[in-house]
Amino acid sequence: MKDGCCCGATKSNPCICMKKGITKCSSKAPKCPCYAEKDKKSGKKESFEKAWNVVKELDDTEYIMQSWINDTNQDGSPQWTTRYKCVDCGAVAIANDGGFIDSDEFCADGEEDHDWEVVETQ
Repeated sequence: MKDGCCCGATKSNPCICMKKGITKCSSKAPKCPCYAEKDKKSGKKESFEKAWNVVKELDDTEYIMQSWINDTNQDGSPQWTTRYKCVDCGAVAIANDGGFIDSDEFCADGEEDHDWEVVETQ
């Protein structure tokens, strides 16, 4: 087994390359498992950064409505199951069994809490 790897692994904490007995790492095809994993992680990071830049350009209400329309579970069912609107200030929110996202933390009517009304379920 080699002493170290391109990913920073050591004999005391070996990586997949070291465990498989790969003695020479390669960033070009055919890539070693460590470089292949680095590429996979890099692609995920780039996808996240692109998505985050889109989110930053939307205001909270637009972001929530886009999430309501576009976010799905792995089986294709809608991620968000209930859409709300505050009857006092018009803020919007979406929710599911695991969470709740609202466009404004505090109600603009001067009260702290929103008076949520269900607008739609799916």
